[in-house]
Amino acid sequence: MALRGSKPSPQAQRPKVLLYGDAGVGKTTAALQFPTPYILDTERGTTTEQYVRQIAKLGGAVFHTTDVFEVIQEVRSLQSEPHPYRTLVLDPVTTVYDDLVDRCSRQYGEEWGRHYREAGKTMKQLRNLLFRLDMAVIVTAHGKAEYGDDMKKVGTTFDGWKKLDFIFDLVVEMTRRGTERWGRVRKTRYEQFKDNEEFRWTYDVFRSRFGPEVMERAAEVAPLATAEQIAELEVLFTKAPVERGPLEEKWLKAAKVDELADMRAADLAKCLEYLCRLVQK
Repeated sequence: MALRGSKPSPQAQRPKVLLYGDAGVGKTTAALQFPTPYILDTERGTTTEQYVRQIAKLGGAVFHTTDVFEVIQEVRSLQSEPHPYRTLVLDPVTTVYDDLVDRCSRQYGEEWGRHYREAGKTMKQLRNLLFRLDMAVIVTAHGKAEYGDDMKKVGTTFDGWKKLDFIFDLVVEMTRRGTERWGRVRKTRYEQFKDNEEFRWTYDVFRSRFGPEVMERAAEVAPLATAEQIAELEVLFTKAPVERGPLEEKWLKAAKVDELADMRAADLAKCLEYLCRLVQK
């Protein structure tokens, strides 16, 4: 069997940022500096006059929800339907996660932390969708005290799903210095930002480091799998001489999704073609 690897080539990626800090530090204001934002507002923080004016000036739009499944549906639509937006803002994710944990607690119970495990599955699905999205992503979170040995406070961390900092390429803690907002890099996978770097938070910082051609270009979208495609797949799996579980898991992993409904229609079409060939043999 021939090896299928190829030499890696750099791809211009838009920043995916987790931004956290104490209440009143200005996380929402900071996020709304980015171009043409689509804001998923989970605390109705964008309803004040100053935010309404700013969003209108940027050509943005707002969707109010605390339901993670509505958030997932909006992200799916941004992936698959033409739109003018360049930035997705989820503000804050803490509210969405708390609501999800409460829902899982009622549905699954809390024995052995089962509600947290079930909530984690949904958050993982949201994570994968956010990272496939061809937009800059700014996710804010409440800050909370971080404790070390002997319960001694050692700083501030984010409040939400514990794996949030593992999945974002850039994690920034925000503070205020007078009227200015400053970020401190707590984690980075970007060469444009260094560990523990402190910088004055402005959109121009990101624009200069990533380039306007990355931050401001139109989002690429692709239709997602249709209900008809998924129904056809179900039928073909009953006829094809193949074990469904491992094959479906392989497809989902390659597509970096958790459900068939999150696959691109073009990718699922290739899966259908493969199954058809097996059936016709």
